[in-house]
Amino acid sequence: MASAAGKAAKRLIVRFDKKMVLDPALAAHPPLYESARPWWIKYSWLFAGASLFSSFTMAEASWTQWKRAADPNDPEDAKTGEEWLPQPTWMRLGLGGFQLCAGLGLTALIIALQSRVVRRVRVIPPGVAPTLGNGAEKRLLLQSALDYSRASIIPFSAARLYPGRDDTELVINADGFRGNLWLGTKNAVVDGQAGKAPGEVRGALMAEWGIKKGDTVQIPQNPSAKTKLAKSAV
Repeated sequence: MASAAGKAAKRLIVRFDKKMVLDPALAAHPPLYESARPWWIKYSWLFAGASLFSSFTMAEASWTQWKRAADPNDPEDAKTGEEWLPQPTWMRLGLGGFQLCAGLGLTALIIALQSRVVRRVRVIPPGVAPTLGNGAEKRLLLQSALDYSRASIIPFSAARLYPGRDDTELVINADGFRGNLWLGTKNAVVDGQAGKAPGEVRGALMAEWGIKKGDTVQIPQNPSAKTKLAKSAV
């Protein structure tokens, strides 16, 4: 198995210019796959903001409003003359810290999920746009839902395509990426053609990888463990 450093070395991050162009030569090669961002991604930053706001609000409430009834038999409580007293510092700090960590963790998860959703795939033939990676080989350009002005380029041979749970999705396992990448086939555009059914989109993409209907492919259950494989007929 290739090391993490070896995998990362195969991935090239490129940035678009002000006109959102990587190389003029790519104009003659439309993306193999394009899809709009799923609805939940369109509102993901709102979800992330709500997560942060709610976690900070709950942490602040835990610190300032979490109280206990004063014990009239406790001399220390009696000295304060208050009916309600704050909970011990360690309890308020612990609960507030947990709420903050939960909010930050959920926000990080929302952002990470965006990077796993692919919105554009472009196959670059050998000899085309030689400045993008190794021009002598076939390359794959990937843009996730989180990529606005940049894209990732890897050798085509470093990416493996697998069927998803049904006709509406596909999975790419590629060197240089953590975990699998998800492609939705509903309302997707293939080779510049819109209006195709999910099954047609799925078939066109799998054909690019040389996978035919009826072929048996191995789907990794855990990308980091080659021994855990399950066979599934396409």
